[in-house]
Amino acid sequence: MVFSHIEQDIGGHHIYGSLEEVSDKYKYSHRDFNFYRRLLDLFAKGQDLSLLADTKQATGNDWDLDKWKFVPIAHRVYVEQPDIKWYIFLEADAYMGWSNLLELLSKLNPDKPWYLGATHFYGDVAFAHGGMGYIISNGAMRMLDTIWNPQNIAWWERRTAAGCCGDVELAAVLQEAGVNITGIPGLYGESLSWFEWGESKWCEPALSWHHVKAHDMESLWQFETQRLADNETHYVYRDLFHKLVKSHLASTRSDWDNVSRDRVYTGPSGLHGDEDRRYPLRSKWGRLSDDEKEEQRVELNDEQKKDIESYGTYTKETRWDELSDEEKETS
Repeated sequence: MVFSHIEQDIGGHHIYGSLEEVSDKYKYSHRDFNFYRRLLDLFAKGQDLSLLADTKQATGNDWDLDKWKFVPIAHRVYVEQPDIKWYIFLEADAYMGWSNLLELLSKLNPDKPWYLGATHFYGDVAFAHGGMGYIISNGAMRMLDTIWNPQNIAWWERRTAAGCCGDVELAAVLQEAGVNITGIPGLYGESLSWFEWGESKWCEPALSWHHVKAHDMESLWQFETQRLADNETHYVYRDLFHKLVKSHLASTRSDWDNVSRDRVYTGPSGLHGDEDRRYPLRSKWGRLSDDEKEEQRVELNDEQKKDIESYGTYTKETRWDELSDEEKETS
């Protein structure tokens, strides 16, 4: 099942509304839903929904809605498909190592109340981090369904309105139903590019990655399908390193962006001191193509998003040698 803000059909596939089970009291009056209400209005009028991302047509943003989705989605999938053994929840930019996951789940009884994921804490609530994927058994879903009544829904919505994050709220609701998290190794919040290939993870079964780009998704899928074809299902992070990373290593490499997130020190002019110096280039958002916008949105921080909404421009750290002569002159 695929969920989005608005229930609709796209390309022969039904997309379920992630907020359908939230009460009208919040959907049509709470400030968190300002963005949602404007989205519904544009959708009803058949207008371009990308306008909300590119222009300041509504207060709030998608993140305001995120914390409201987790509990309704969990209950909706159970209502729609109550006989599923395991309910696996993944975000669009996450990849799950299916061979290893299915091997793990085959050893557990789905009639028992399992809530599996990468354990994090928010106050006294232990929760499975949503971006890394999490799994809920049929037994746990049945327990959630038994407390799904107006009184508990009102309690959850009050919690969510004052809370921070949907994965935390889901864990709190499951705890109320008598289901606690069981942490499992192998679930990580990094993509292949950022992953720390340390010895502590070397022999762990690889289960999930987050913020995975399309080409890495394809590489991971090809890796798994080839192992299945070779009747080799179980694999650890060491296997991935040797197959997908090791061949790209070299003793020297020129003009290499190592995607480091460390600080970059610049002089008074704002230029980096070495040959790979960076320059903060201000660009007009409207001049980008749709594909360029999609690529840039992944990298935008909150400050850049606010600039786009307010001024229609954004500042990006650009390699000095990638600037045109005109851009260098105006710097």
